[in-house]
Amino acid sequence: MALNVDQWRGKVKESLPATHYKLIINPPVGGGGEIEIRTESASMPGVSFLSVDNFSPYGNGKMYNIPYRYNPQEVTMLHTMDNKADIYKTYRDWANEIVDLEPDSKFGAKYLKDYTVDFTLIVYNRQGEIAKQIVFIEAYPIVVEPVSLSWGSHDELAKLSVNYRFTSFIVSP
Repeated sequence: MALNVDQWRGKVKESLPATHYKLIINPPVGGGGEIEIRTESASMPGVSFLSVDNFSPYGNGKMYNIPYRYNPQEVTMLHTMDNKADIYKTYRDWANEIVDLEPDSKFGAKYLKDYTVDFTLIVYNRQGEIAKQIVFIEAYPIVVEPVSLSWGSHDELAKLSVNYRFTSFIVSP
């Protein structure tokens, strides 16, 4: 069967673009309040499992890998920095809420409930309607990458790459 270009174009119009989304987050620091972060790239979460590998129910014969628990995979998002680098400070303050960064601190790690937040990634279809909302439950930054600055990059924007961990996620509608 030959490729019908008109049918293919019709299918492309029905596909989900990778460029229509926004991230809404309420960090536990920085004055409170929900912010819409300018995010250059985002990831919808995947699913993986912890498993018992090479399980043989009868001691020999056919072996199975049997999943027994959901293993949330961290996601990476690349945020565009604002004019005053306030987002950089927000994430530094958030990191300080996770583990004390001050050199004279007597206490280390803090309680999970005090630094996790739920945040939402909204994905839109080509018509501008909400295709899916992904709510990351009990999320926090696990890695805040260094920000690269360079004299040779005069037209580039400064970007902050953040890896997030979370306990679960909800996809709706």
